Amino acid sequence: MEKDICIICGDEQGITSHYGAISCMECKSFFRGAIIKGQDCRCTKSGNCIINQSMNTGDRGPKSSP
Repeated sequence: MEKDICIICGDEQGITSHYGAISCMECKSFFRGAIIKGQDCRCTKSGNCIINQSMNTGDRGPKSSP
């Protein structure tokens, strides 16, 4: 059986389909909040943004590096 991982940060816990993408609850919550607030979540570093589960602080929101 293949284990699901979040396609955004690589986390292996709390994985399910959110809005058509396999993701964890933290990524789902971050992107949902960003959409509601009208924020742009695209990488501003020519596609070289680092996104992983170690960047999740729980209070800063995005899991991408500055």
